[in-house]
Amino acid sequence: MKKNQLVQTFFYGCRVSLLLIPRSSTSQEDDENETRFGYIVGTPNGPDRWSELDKGWFLCNNGTMQSPVDILDDNVQVVSNLGRLNTSYMPSTATLVNRGRYIELRWDGDAGSLNIDGIEYELQQIHWHVPAEHTFNGVRNDLEAHLVHKSLTTGHTAVVGITYHIGPPDLFLAILAGDTEALIATREEEREAGIIDPNLVRIEEGNYYRYSGSLTVPPCDENVAWTLIQKVCFSSTISFSQIVLMLMTH
Repeated sequence: MKKNQLVQTFFYGCRVSLLLIPRSSTSQEDDENETRFGYIVGTPNGPDRWSELDKGWFLCNNGTMQSPVDILDDNVQVVSNLGRLNTSYMPSTATLVNRGRYIELRWDGDAGSLNIDGIEYELQQIHWHVPAEHTFNGVRNDLEAHLVHKSLTTGHTAVVGITYHIGPPDLFLAILAGDTEALIATREEEREAGIIDPNLVRIEEGNYYRYSGSLTVPPCDENVAWTLIQKVCFSSTISFSQIVLMLMTH
């Protein structure tokens, strides 16, 4: 078990420091070797043993900037100002991908970008995890969406995480429902989704956290810029049937 890590983080309108708690047993980014690892602690291929499965996965149990984390409000310290989340998304052709553990929507054309400290991170894909990976003061929501971006200049990754709780259906997932059901029913790996507008993903205006973390599955690469929507008590909603549909990929 890693020690708690103190990482410089950001809060909308200010910079903060948060005490980040070590990873939980949930997952995140896809990897070509994902069938080699599992998510149950204490099993031969569980998250507490990932670094033993491959020498290239050393960081998984030995890194100092590992994700996901527990965001603790009591450890927030205001230190400076920060602007609004700077995104410039646009509609683009996209493909639904069944990753086995989750559904991914991959944009095949230019879907816009996220700007962090003057660096452009191109939007590549969005995927969903049940339940949410990150927790806020120990509370885990029902689902978490990850908008994954990649910088063409630095090669680094930036992820925007949005948490959801059960309530009215999510519009973006409702648009994808027909193709998602067909993808699962036919056991296809991919299915063309047509032109999809990423602006339809509801990113609430207002507070958010930012911290430097990692991919949450092997190889657990670090220097990932995480942005988490802060207002979890007013987070986006997803219907129970949409949760069930996401679970049907497992």
